[in-house]
Amino acid sequence: MAAGRTSSVRPGGSLSYAQSVTSFLNRELLDAPDPGGAYAWPERPAPLDTDLWEHVSLLDFSLIERQGPWTVRRCLNNPWIDRTLETAAVGARLAFTFTGRGLALGFDYGKASSEYMIRLDGDEWTTTRRDRPDWCGNDGVFWTDVVSDDLPAGKHRCELVVVHGDRPECKGTNFRLGLIGIIQ
Repeated sequence: MAAGRTSSVRPGGSLSYAQSVTSFLNRELLDAPDPGGAYAWPERPAPLDTDLWEHVSLLDFSLIERQGPWTVRRCLNNPWIDRTLETAAVGARLAFTFTGRGLALGFDYGKASSEYMIRLDGDEWTTTRRDRPDWCGNDGVFWTDVVSDDLPAGKHRCELVVVHGDRPECKGTNFRLGLIGIIQ
């Protein structure tokens, strides 16, 4: 974009379009589906990718073990997240058990966000090093980290520790977890 010019992109435009498409799909496919209608599929073909995420569930925050100061809050600055489990305390910990083959974490993210160390099933700790592009504000970006989607199907244990990023672009220690997705 040339110097002095502003973008004509309206941040609510995509959301407005998405809401109309979602409303249509809810009405046609969930609220009043027509079994023989235009959207009926008599027999599903085998998936091209057998590792698809067709069956994903969300882990409720009440099932998470917490050490340190944590709170559950409504997320007012990110339309993709209803509530967050949050802390700003370096060293705060989370742990939970899940049954599945994969794990994805969704965050309200930005330059004021912390990094974290994570491990599955007692293996080695891994520390995140997430990108913070220039356009990124202090928060309000929906960020997904796919921890793994190729675990052996079964019961697993996840442990997480909040850490500071220790880089100039890391402006804070906010850890705002918006969802825990369990991939079956």
